[in-house]
Amino acid sequence: MVNNMEKILTVSIAAYNVETFIEEALDSFLVPEIMNKIEVLVINDGGTDQTMEKAKKYADQYPDTFKLVYKENGGWGSTVNYGIKHATGKYFKLLDGDDYFEKDNLIAFIELLEKTSADLVHTDFVTFEDITRKIVVETSYAERYAQNEMLDWEDLEIDYMIAMHACTFRTKMLQESDVHVHEKLFYTDNEYVVRALASVKSILFSDLKIYWYRVGRAGQSVSIEGYRKHYTDHIAVTLTLLSIYKNANISDKLRKILYDRIFVIVDIQYDIFLKLKPSMRHMKELNHFDRILRDKYPEFYQTTRRRIKTFRKFGALAYPFVLYRR
Repeated sequence: MVNNMEKILTVSIAAYNVETFIEEALDSFLVPEIMNKIEVLVINDGGTDQTMEKAKKYADQYPDTFKLVYKENGGWGSTVNYGIKHATGKYFKLLDGDDYFEKDNLIAFIELLEKTSADLVHTDFVTFEDITRKIVVETSYAERYAQNEMLDWEDLEIDYMIAMHACTFRTKMLQESDVHVHEKLFYTDNEYVVRALASVKSILFSDLKIYWYRVGRAGQSVSIEGYRKHYTDHIAVTLTLLSIYKNANISDKLRKILYDRIFVIVDIQYDIFLKLKPSMRHMKELNHFDRILRDKYPEFYQTTRRRIKTFRKFGALAYPFVLYRR
């Protein structure tokens, strides 16, 4: 056994009602060679199913690796905030309870984290379909950036887009920069990445595939129905990202990188508006959001969406006709 201060990696798992998937997630870490170097925080955010009963078996057998946390429901963001605050590993990585890590690459991953001091270690990840388990896409930057070498923002191309699944941040950097996200909101993974990136000075790329990201599961917040149900959360997070971008003291290159990322999220927000049920409320919310962009964040006001351009030109008269038919 080793002392917690010697942990190389803390993994924070949001474990809200994921009883069907949690064992696959926790099995990821059953690699004897490196288990004493990993701290896995399994955070029950007010869930009501059997997730923690299943997780307890792992904590009972491997108490130096798996730590169970029970807390009141505060949303995904609250698990991130708890994980960052209590992490003892040199590096910090998130894992949603319905996803998992590639066990075969964990030994090499931990060895890499032991050797480097980069603020961000970027690894490849795989997106797969829930039912069929068919791989949708394998996201890699191996052909674009030198591998296992310390880089800074000036070494990166301006269209670099980073996903939460690829990120492993230096824990001390997160804690000293007071990186935190809003609680009781969906879509705060975008906020987490943007806030953390604003403090990153050095990056290391590795072609190790670590994160397996599940899509197509019923009830996911990124499904069309999820977006419709939680669209006000997406508005709140999008406006938060715009504020961070406007007020951050960052280099021109990082600003361009964040701009590209946030611009995509703004476009997603417009797409959500166009998929909502026609109503006076939704029209007013679209109009309000559009005016905020125009008046406070004009660099994000441009759009390639013809429907939004039509709405801007004709307003309420055009609203029923610009919506996507379902």
